[in-house]
Amino acid sequence: MNLTIIGASGSFARGLAEWAVASGHNVTVVGFNRGQAETLTTTIRGAGPLDPSDPLMDNDVFPAMPCDRVLDAWGFYAGQLDAKIVVDVTTPIDRDRSELIRPEAGSVAQEIAARRASLASRPAAGRTRGAS
Repeated sequence: MNLTIIGASGSFARGLAEWAVASGHNVTVVGFNRGQAETLTTTIRGAGPLDPSDPLMDNDVFPAMPCDRVLDAWGFYAGQLDAKIVVDVTTPIDRDRSELIRPEAGSVAQEIAARRASLASRPAAGRTRGAS
């Protein structure tokens, strides 16, 4: 399987990448700081870095970043994630206070789904809804 991990600064991304490569998967790591992705992938044989501005090519995407950054990443890649399998592996912990974050929708995955549904229900710019 080819998979992309978004996030390269933490031990969770490293562990996930190491597990995936050891399991025989092809891994691409995207870090919003390209240097972090390159540093991570130089220590994991079989993983490669991707610049955030490059398109996401893999079908399976794992956001491995702090919970409070996942929605920003979803916004950045919104159009590219619609046809992909996104596996939410975030832990909803507030890093500053070391306490649980309770997303309004229940989980980060549900929050993303709610935002996606909200955006899909809006009329396109310059158009109005109604009978024609």
